[in-house]
Amino acid sequence: MNSKGTSPTFTETQTGYASLIKGLGATTLPWGKTLSEALTVDDLPFWEIFATELAYRHLTTAVASVGPLARTKQGLRPYLLRLRHWIKAASRRRTAEGCLSWPAGNTMLCLGFTERMYRDVLEPVVERVITHNAFGAVVLAELAQSGKRSGSAGVRVYQTTSQHWDVHVEDRLRHLTRALAQLEKRFKSSGALAALQVGLDSSLSSAVEQLFHLLFKGHIPLMAPQAVLARHILEKHRPAIVLSPDTADSRTRVYALLCERMGIPCLDVQFGLTGDEAIEWRFFTASRVAVWGDSSKRFLIKHGVAEEKIHVTGSPRHDILVNPPAAVFDSFRATFGQTGTRKIVVLASTYTDSAHGDYTDPGILREMKLAIFRAADCSPGLLLIVKPHPHENVDETRALCGNCQNVVFAEQTSDIRAVIAVCDAFISFGSTATIDALIADKLTVCPIFPGWPFSDVFRDSGAVLVPQSVEELMALFRKLETGNLLKEKAELGGARSAYLQEISHQPDGLASARIEKLVLEMAGTEK
Repeated sequence: MNSKGTSPTFTETQTGYASLIKGLGATTLPWGKTLSEALTVDDLPFWEIFATELAYRHLTTAVASVGPLARTKQGLRPYLLRLRHWIKAASRRRTAEGCLSWPAGNTMLCLGFTERMYRDVLEPVVERVITHNAFGAVVLAELAQSGKRSGSAGVRVYQTTSQHWDVHVEDRLRHLTRALAQLEKRFKSSGALAALQVGLDSSLSSAVEQLFHLLFKGHIPLMAPQAVLARHILEKHRPAIVLSPDTADSRTRVYALLCERMGIPCLDVQFGLTGDEAIEWRFFTASRVAVWGDSSKRFLIKHGVAEEKIHVTGSPRHDILVNPPAAVFDSFRATFGQTGTRKIVVLASTYTDSAHGDYTDPGILREMKLAIFRAADCSPGLLLIVKPHPHENVDETRALCGNCQNVVFAEQTSDIRAVIAVCDAFISFGSTATIDALIADKLTVCPIFPGWPFSDVFRDSGAVLVPQSVEELMALFRKLETGNLLKEKAELGGARSAYLQEISHQPDGLASARIEKLVLEMAGTEK
């Protein structure tokens, strides 16, 4: 129960989890060190590396894992993670080619472990930097991409961590692996877990036990080589600056934490929406962060980020939406063909997982999707393009759509901004792409059937239409088909402008240029 005597909201729960993880890190273990200190091995701070993911993802999953089957799945999870990693790693050849091909002179290291994040918010900045400055860019990714591209002044190369192995990395990894094994034994034999469970109820106590099983048997062994490689790359090549699109991902956090220790500037570039629920910012570690707008700045300060570290720049993700290049429209026609006079409606689909079940009935999302598909089926004058979420089960969504006419599916890995730029109307269930549609000045719709809590921020903005039933959705589609929503769109215009002024600083297509200037300043190479 919260202070109001009701069940805690999603935000209240997430905030509580963040506080718990921070509290665990500061807890003194039986041998006199705090947990955070004990899990710092060979100067690699493993607790801090994983703290964000533990708070917003793993603890949520562990608490939701009730019953023998769920607990068994949790017990097997670290071993399955390691098996999946081993299968992927088996096909990757370890070399030192990355060290040999590292650009000479000033370089920036760009963390592209999640391809869509790199594409949306880092790549536009990289393009500007290498075009206008004698600056090299190394994009570090999971999978190798086509080698090298020169700008008019600088160069960009793509590398993977597996291209930075040498005998020194191997020696460090062997030493670290032995030290981690000794730490795990000490943790178990000393009663450290019991010390960390003091004062927790049975549900949280069980979840914390699951977390340390996951850490010691899965995530820490998998992170060890990545952490050694990160330190090797930063020490050997000493980039002038590191750029990251994600403050939560452990793969990027290890670089930010090591940069802090080594005095290398590190810039986070905000990718998604921020709010009270965005607890990842409570664990912020970079030197500075480039954020979308004043609203993001206020939320980050609320989460504990120092104001002087926050720079309001707008998002590179939105630059392409202000003045879409002709290539966007050519690509659309190549993918979906000629659509004639039909109205184009884009649905940014989404998903729910077991943790969401604590806050909403998953059946509500299915009901809203089904209502949209049926409305499209009755609307031959429009084409509904469904863009699945990257983590969505597309087969389930296709099955829900069934034989409905006037519906096509975009590739799950495609860039939703390309179809937003072309569409007449946009529908979402509260996703980040809703901001894209508003910036592109599209009629924007957020269905909220009773019991759906994840679109409230857009409803409260007054900038979107909010159908709340099957009947209202059907009526909306009839108006979309005939183009009779111009009045409604115009009426939303004032609220849209006011909302965007808070959310996105000067949506003028120049966010990448502002971040370029910040990068050069931080790297000490500003002209």
